[in-house]
Amino acid sequence: VPYNYTVFPNYMGNFGQREAQHELELYDAVVDVRCYELAALFLCSVFVPKCGSRGRIVRPCRSLCIETKNRCGFFLKVFGLSLPDYLECELFPDNPNSDECIGHHEVIEAASRAAKPGE
Repeated sequence: VPYNYTVFPNYMGNFGQREAQHELELYDAVVDVRCYELAALFLCSVFVPKCGSRGRIVRPCRSLCIETKNRCGFFLKVFGLSLPDYLECELFPDNPNSDECIGHHEVIEAASRAAKPGE
């Protein structure tokens, strides 16, 4: 994870890192199939959220959520997993300010790499 401080409870209702880690491990298969290079970043930002300024949760960016769901939704179903309805991507901000949300720049960089294979 590209951050050092986390805050709980998380979006899944976990009140500690150990509980969150246990639940996050259920999603290892989705990360392992490499459906999206940023899937781990999205899942970590949901289960082990970054602690931003003033101790507030830094949410995942909308674009990170959308790309992860689009690319990995099939595999979530295959593995019998789902994300709660309250994790609707439209609820997340999409702001280049990394203190507002996580993943905005990473999504742009990943799209750029995908558009220029072999470079």
